[in-house]
Order: sequence, then C-alpha cells, then structure tokens
Amino acid sequence: MNLWRRLTGRAELPSGFTGRLDATERVLAAAPTAGNRHVVVTTFGLWLPEGDDGYRRVGWHLVSTARWDGRALHLVEADEIGMVGPTVLLADRPARRIPLPSPGHVPEQVQQRVTRSVLASERRDIAGGSALFVRRQVPGRDGLQRQVRADAGTDLDAIRQALR
Repeated sequence: MNLWRRLTGRAELPSGFTGRLDATERVLAAAPTAGNRHVVVTTFGLWLPEGDDGYRRVGWHLVSTARWDGRALHLVEADEIGMVGPTVLLADRPARRIPLPSPGHVPEQVQQRVTRSVLASERRDIAGGSALFVRRQVPGRDGLQRQVRADAGTDLDAIRQALR
C-alpha cells in the first residue's frame, strides 16, 4: 500500500485515466483490466473503460448486480427509461464481464457500495409478470430514489398502471 493511501485512506487515480471526477468524489480503489485500462471505484460509482480511451461512470444506484468470480467482475447496469410520479423505471443492459488480473480492493469495494446503496427491495407480481421495487440512495444526493425494474417479459405499461 503506498504512502498516499495509508495517509488518506484513499486510492490514487491510475495514469491514463481520462474521466472527470465530481468535486466531492473520492477514489476508493482501482484495478487494471485485461486490456491494460482501469476500473476505478469511487464514492459516486464505478468508472469503466469506454471506447478507445474514454471512461464512463456508472452510479451505484444504476448497478443492478455485480459479482466477482475470482477472475472477473460480472456487472449488470441499468438505464433509466422513464418516470411514473417519483418512481424511476429501469431496464437492465446485457451483462458485462470485465477481467481483472490484479483486482486489489475493487471486488470488495464494489460489493460494499452496491449493497449500501439499496435500502429496501421487494419483488411484486403485476398483471402479466413481476418487477423488483427498490429504494436506493443516489450518490451525491440527499434522500432516496424509488426504482422499479421489470422482470423479463413483464409489460412496462402494466407497471406504469400499477404505479398510478
């Protein structure tokens, strides 16, 4: 562990990282990917390599699932696809596998941050399917966000109707 991390309890940004952190965002861990880019864990989210040289932050409130298998981080990210009143409708992206040859503290930090962001969750049956109702903290904001993620095959209109 380097001197900076020991003194501050924070990790440094890896060289070549091109993302722009929020003024109050802190780096917690970083690890190189198999492609010699980096995954960076911050207080606001998970920064992932994007394109040839860019990075994109996925807020903790948009990580549906994250799992470490000993070699790679398996990630399912959600997109906000609409609102019904104060509730955000989410749709999951395809699962992504990110090999991390030297993961350091990334797997533990990801698991802790995703777990901490969820305050309550409940799966409910809805006409024509089911959905996961979640209350989550959004990094950098006060209060909670209500979210609904439809299960595969569930009609979004049925969810919208149930929320009204």
